[in-house]
Amino acid sequence: MKIPEFFFTFINPMMKLLLNSPFHAIMSHSVLVLYFTGRKSGRRFSTPLRFHREGETIRCFSSGETQWWRNFREPTTANIQMQGERLEYQGALLQHHPEKVRNLLVNYLTEFPADGVYHDVKRVRGRLDEEDLNKASTHCRIVEFNPQ
Repeated sequence: MKIPEFFFTFINPMMKLLLNSPFHAIMSHSVLVLYFTGRKSGRRFSTPLRFHREGETIRCFSSGETQWWRNFREPTTANIQMQGERLEYQGALLQHHPEKVRNLLVNYLTEFPADGVYHDVKRVRGRLDEEDLNKASTHCRIVEFNPQ
């Protein structure tokens, strides 16, 4: 079920509060808080995001409709509050790698199948729909974060 955008106005502040509290373990296995500086405004922002981890690399997935990922078109330093720690990372948008984006999206949706609705990827007979995956891989935005 896709949560209507309006509800994130309430959900995001609660998630940030939870993930910065001693009770973070309730959600910190799959959600982090990203702290970054706006590329145009210079203002500080924070947003909770689902993440997928592979070794030391952390990947956050988004649709092209959201705004936060635009700040990582060029490699950018950010802080990530994850699993009770806040560490500095270098984040960069994966661009010009459609096959890699598709493969990473498959891994992500295998781990978090309910997030398929945010990328318009349905399951057919228990499998991710190939046509939906091909479309989604052109619209999906992945920012890769590596420790500094």
